[in-house]
Amino acid sequence: MAKKPSGRPAHRPITITPEIQATIAQALEQGNYRVAAFGYAGVANRTGVRWMQRGKEETSGPFFEFRKAVLAAEKRAEIKAVGLIMKAAESDPKHAEWWLSHRWSERWADKSRIKAEVKTTRVDERLDDISTEALIARLKELEREIKDEETGETVPS
Repeated sequence: MAKKPSGRPAHRPITITPEIQATIAQALEQGNYRVAAFGYAGVANRTGVRWMQRGKEETSGPFFEFRKAVLAAEKRAEIKAVGLIMKAAESDPKHAEWWLSHRWSERWADKSRIKAEVKTTRVDERLDDISTEALIARLKELEREIKDEETGETVPS
């Protein structure tokens, strides 16, 4: 087997086959996420994502057809799920309430929900061209700053 420059074995690239495409579509129609559907078909997630991107950029060919099949399977899963929700809503209105609150949240969502505020920390833009050692030192510095903010104490260097 051929080796990569890193010394690791090179893997044979996987190609889109009708069987792989059908397996992925079947998994998606059952409501699975793409990552699960790709894995179920033996395709690495990054490969499936790359195939989807190529399909978006092309106007014909196997990648275009693959992307079209994935999107169609996802639409079929959504239609089936909404049908089940609406059927359940016939006997229990909470299902209709849930659907309305998710489909048209601006009109139907529970307005009494508590909004959570997420604190973000600005990443230092000066870290673009920095050595590993300097990066580790800067990360330790930032960690001390965060601890200082959280505790109100100064952490010794």
